[in-house]
Parts: sequence; structure tokens; C-alpha cells
Amino acid sequence: MKGNAKIGFTAEAAALIRAQEGVDKYSKYFVTSRVKRTYSFYSALLSKKYFDSVFRRRAALSKDVKSLIILQKPAQVIELGCGYSTLGLDLTVKNKSLKFIETDMENVVKIKKPIIEEIIKKEKLKVNKNYILMNLDVLKDDILSSLADKIDLNKKTLIFSEGVTPYFSDAEYDRYIENIKHFMKKCRNCTLLIHERPLDKKKSMTPGLKGHIIKAATRIILRSKTKSHFNNYDNMKRYFHGKGFSHFKLAKDSNGTLLFVAKI
Repeated sequence: MKGNAKIGFTAEAAALIRAQEGVDKYSKYFVTSRVKRTYSFYSALLSKKYFDSVFRRRAALSKDVKSLIILQKPAQVIELGCGYSTLGLDLTVKNKSLKFIETDMENVVKIKKPIIEEIIKKEKLKVNKNYILMNLDVLKDDILSSLADKIDLNKKTLIFSEGVTPYFSDAEYDRYIENIKHFMKKCRNCTLLIHERPLDKKKSMTPGLKGHIIKAATRIILRSKTKSHFNNYDNMKRYFHGKGFSHFKLAKDSNGTLLFVAKI
């Protein structure tokens, strides 16, 4: 299974993390019994402490991404591979002038849309046309043409994905960045928010055989293997400079996951 196609079950796992850690009050609507059973089984069998630490780190990333978006004060936000995140719904309910476009593959959007409608009804939310959920596979579809009738290329824009790129191969990651760069060349007042957990930041919390077993179980829970695309910050900086991103800086260290902002 390649790239974005790996992420269906992972979207449920991320929803469980957000719900359990209190990051997103609407994530509970996306938590299924199968993901709860899988998490309960492996955390009881192996190490609840380890899995809870993974949850806290992932939840911290969601919180820090949200805070950086608010700090940037964009007029438009584009989330690539949104999964079952309800960040766009939450922010547009609170800020009626903000346009927030959540994008993902068709199979994810098909599941998410009726649940979003359920949330809006049950929570009695007032949602305007600035909240958009749409199909877009970032590895196959051109971002610029896909959003042509939804984005004002002259407005301050922020584009990002959260927890998606670790599932890409290096070739897929390169295609993802090229797609974003193509969009940003036309949307000149656009900032890319990216995150990476470099290899030199990855230290095993449980060494030895047990550590390998726990990591394998984590891959089973997420139904996929994740990877870092860079060894360290300097390698990452060189990569983005080579891609034409002249403005590239560290915005925050989120518990070992580095958050960057970049501009063309």
C-alpha cells in the first residue's frame, strides 16, 4: 500500500489520540470501537507507558500546529491530508472571516462528511461557506488547479499537513513538496508549515528486544511504518533551499518534532 492510501486507519488512531488527550472536542465522533480495541490490546500486552507517551507527543504536535496557525493570522488555510481532524471546523466556527479548506483522498472525505454534518447538528454549530471539505490526493492531484475556484491567490495563505509525510517514501515526499512549490509560486503570500522528526532526535524509549517488539506493535496499530526523511536540521534546510525555498526557519521544537515555516 503506497503513500496516502496507507492513512485510513491512521486517521482513526489520530482521532483517538486527539480525543483521549483532549486536543479536539469533536474527535470523539470519529473514534471507532476497532481502534479502541486495538489500542487497548497492545497497550495492555506490551507497554501502556510507551503508547501513552506516543499519544502525548502526537497530541502536542496537534496543539503546536494549531497555535502556529493562529499566530500566523492567515486569511486562508489549506490542510493537505486532513484525515479526521476537525481543526478547520473549529477555527472557522470561532473566526467567521477565516477560510479553511480541508483536503484528503475521496475515501476519507466520503466517511468524514456525514460525521461532520452530525457534529454540526448535535453541537448546534453555525458554519458558513468558508469551511470547505474536499477531495484532493496530494500525490496525484495538482494543488493549484484543484483549488483554482476556491482560493484567492493574493491573500495571505498558510498550507500544511499534520502527521502525513512520515508515511511517504522519499520519492513521494519529493513529489509532495514539488506540488506545494508549484502552488506557492502562484500564491506568493503563502507560507508552508512543515514538521519533521529527524533521525538524530529518535531515541528508543525502550531499548533491546522489547523496544523492537513495541515499535512493531505501534506499526500494527497504525497499519503502516513511518520514517524520517532527514538525518538532521541542516540536511532538511539544504533540501528546502535546493527546492527554491529561500525563507526557511525553525518555528518550534514540539517534543522532538521540529516545526518549520518556509516561503518561496
